[in-house]
Order: sequence, then structure tokens, then C-alpha cells
Amino acid sequence: MWVLFVGVSDLATWTIDVPPPRVEPSPRWIRVRAGDTEVANSRRALLLVWYGPGMLPTYCLPADDVRTDLLRPSRTSGGHEFVSDYDVSFGDLLVPRAAQLFHDPPAPLQALDGHWSFTWDDRLSWFEEALEVHVHARDPSKRVDVVPSERHVRVELDGQLVAESHRPHALFETTLPTRWYLPLEDVRQEVLVSSTTVSRCPYKGTASYWSADRRRPPPRRGLDLPGAGAGVPAHCRTRLLPQREGRFDHRRCPPGAAPDSLVQVSDSAFRPRIGGLFFP
Repeated sequence: MWVLFVGVSDLATWTIDVPPPRVEPSPRWIRVRAGDTEVANSRRALLLVWYGPGMLPTYCLPADDVRTDLLRPSRTSGGHEFVSDYDVSFGDLLVPRAAQLFHDPPAPLQALDGHWSFTWDDRLSWFEEALEVHVHARDPSKRVDVVPSERHVRVELDGQLVAESHRPHALFETTLPTRWYLPLEDVRQEVLVSSTTVSRCPYKGTASYWSADRRRPPPRRGLDLPGAGAGVPAHCRTRLLPQREGRFDHRRCPPGAAPDSLVQVSDSAFRPRIGGLFFP
């Protein structure tokens, strides 16, 4: 059981450089299911890597590998003008706007013309080979490593100790700040309050959340938005992907935290920024 903190010396100025979109062939066998019915099965998938509002990596499949007989044009459509939404419809099942057809996309997406993709919510199931994957396709240029460390990590909230450890694990993820996981035994568990919030990550699995708040009752959903007080959201990885061994409890300190919270890693101390949420 591990608790996580983000360790960046200057979060106030830290930004992510969004990479340009790209399309590349994928060697993975990709399948999409609606319940027990397979709606796509392809060994010729193209991986679309793009980031932005409503844009996360996904697989795009040639029409010959898609059950287009199960797809109907949606009554409403949104997003990009070169993408048309379709419903998955057969028998008594109707999944609105679950499929997307690319038509005449601009550079550098021309290879996607005539290809299909599908939604990544709970209405459909995606598989890479025999492994079910969630949230979005994994970017092969992104690396996630968890490394044992002997650094001294200390976390304070309102001047009071929340956690302290000499046996953290560091999580290094491409383009993102280092995350520090602490053993649950090194965290003051009495300040944690559980919530109903759950999130998922294609790299690390499913998380449920806790909050710590020294000045006001904890938020119902366990997320401390900007201006919501001195909250320290935490979450526990309750379902991990096969390549991620162990189990993590995971506290997210910087986003939305109060200016009087402090994280110290060895001889480097920093104060979290107040701002948008960051989902590790």
C-alpha cells in the first residue's frame, strides 16, 4: 500500500508541451466489443496519438475490419468536422455516438480516411491482444517506471505533518513531474476520509479516492478544486494492470492544494500551485 505525492521544485511554472498529432501503424491485435458482440476485429490498426479537449490516443480501424452493419448515423454529431458520429445498434442494444468515422482528415491525419474508432467509456470494451484496456490507447513513446528510492520525503499541511518516509518509490513518466509513492504505514491515516470518486488510467489502473482537509469538512466527491480549501486528495489503486506490480495508495498534493501546504524531498522543498487538477 503506497501513498503518492508530486515532486516538482516549481509547479507554479511547470507546463506540458503538447506534442503534435501523429498516426502510425500498430502491431497489436485490436478488438472492440459491445457486451458479448464483437463490433471490430483488426490486425491492421492505426494508432492515432493526439492530445487536447476530447482528444486522447485511440486506435483507428479499416472499414473491412468493422461490423459496419451494426452502425447507424447518429442524430447529433460534434467534435471535428472530418469525424462523423455513429450509434452502435443491434437487437435491443443502442449505444449512441459510440463510433466515429474519419473522412478526408487534414494533414498529418490523411491515413485515417475511411477508418473507424470507438468511444472509450464503459459502454464498449477494448482489447489489445487478450488484455482489456481502458480510458485510451497507450502511447508507445510514453514510458512509466517505478523505482525504489532512499530519499527523505516529508509532507506538511497547514504546518502539520501528513506523511514522512525514507523508503519512497519514485514514479517517472514521460513529460510529467515525478510522483513519490510512500508506504501507507508512513502516512497519518487518521486524516484521510474516503469518497465515492473513482478514476482510471491506462498505465496504472483503477483508483478510488480519499481526502484530507484540516480546515473544513472534506468534499463529498474527494476532489479539491481550486479554491476549495486545504484539501489533499488521495487515491488507492484498486485494480492494477498486469505490468504494474503491487498496490498503491496515492495522494495528490499539488493540484488545488492550499498555499500553506509543503512537500519536501531530501533537501528540496516546494509549495504546490493552486490551479487545475492533475490526474496521475
